[in-house]
This record gives sequence, C-alpha cells and structure tokens, in this order.
Amino acid sequence: MEQKQQTEYKLIKLIDGTELVGQISVSDNDKFLRIVEPLQLKTVARPSNFGMRDDSSLSPWLPFSTDKVFSIPKERVITIASINKDLSHYYEAIKKRLEGKPIKPPLSPQEMDKILRLAEQMEQDQITEEERRSMMDELSDEELDFLNKPTPRTLH
Repeated sequence: MEQKQQTEYKLIKLIDGTELVGQISVSDNDKFLRIVEPLQLKTVARPSNFGMRDDSSLSPWLPFSTDKVFSIPKERVITIASINKDLSHYYEAIKKRLEGKPIKPPLSPQEMDKILRLAEQMEQDQITEEERRSMMDELSDEELDFLNKPTPRTLH
C-alpha cells in the first residue's frame, strides 16, 4: 500500500508581525522567497471562564488576489518555522473550504455610486423615513449586504 506523502507547510513571520502559513521555496542566490497559497494566522486573546485564552484563525493573506504564489523579499522575513500536524490539518481544511466557496462578483461602479449616495443622504439626515424605505427597496440583495456589512476596526 502506497503511503500519501505529507506536504510540509511552514510558518513565516514578517517584520511587520504578519504570520503566514503555506508551502515555501527559497533559493540561496535569489532575493525573494516564494509562498504558495498563503493563509494569514491571526491570534486573538479572548476572556474565558478560566482566564484569557488565545484563539487562532487562518484567512486569506490577500483576499482580493487571484494569485496562488507570492514573492516576498527575504529582508522582510524575521523567521521561518515548521508547524505542527494540527495546524497543518487546519490549514488544509481552511484551504479546501475556501476553494469551494463561490466568488461573488464585484459591485459595478453604478451600484457602488448608488450605495454611496444613499449612505451620504442617510448620514446627513436629509431624507425622511419614507424616502429611506423607498430607496432601500430599490437596492439589490448584494447592495444591501454591502451597505449592512460591519466596518472592520483596528485596535492599537
């Protein structure tokens, strides 16, 4: 019986603190390393009944890129490390889930303009509730999803 060869994934820490998981290739006489299908490892401290706990997740490093291989200047890398089997399996599971995820088409410039106009008008409170409902009824599901999407916050 032939045994399936285990793919070796690495954890790369960049000088900006970003941690990436993926397959890498490094050439001694090249100024870049290459990483295939990188996922960013994010760790967040969360309170639990037993004190603080670290929760980690993997997400696409550059979510709007269709590229699979990325070149990173070697001087931007602090360290490269092997990862344990649990993280390796988690990486493969997330990668497989992302591959099956349908890609939503981007909003057209007209749809974006429509959303921005509505948001500006609502912000300025220049429309009545009835006008707001009428404008909301004209939006497509994709436009409503975009409008109601929570704004990401960066805490320092």
